[in-house]
Amino acid sequence: MSGDNNAQTPLAQRPVKRLKSFEELHSIAKARRFANPMRVRVEVDKIRPAVPDLEPFFAEARAGTVDRDYVVVRGTMLSATPDGRPPVVFRVWLAKDFPARYPEITIEQPPQGSGWVLANS
Repeated sequence: MSGDNNAQTPLAQRPVKRLKSFEELHSIAKARRFANPMRVRVEVDKIRPAVPDLEPFFAEARAGTVDRDYVVVRGTMLSATPDGRPPVVFRVWLAKDFPARYPEITIEQPPQGSGWVLANS
């Protein structure tokens, strides 16, 4: 067995499954025994009015890894620009132990040559 199984897969590289509805996201949080599924619902519902294209996803922990289950929402943070630059898209990752574990945010890599640059922090 490789030592790589002890490392968590970076969130930006985790496969996610698109869900049919936010109700499905909330059901998964409850069925997967998230620490506080009602808090997940409340926090996701706060984001929805501000991000009309918000979409629900689920990232299941892979067997044999230390990855966690996450419910994920994805939406546009910055719209496309008039000069043709594509929108900037974000994902908010809520782990099973949320709210004890702070949400994580990732920015999807913009297309090569788009003019958007992600700075390393």
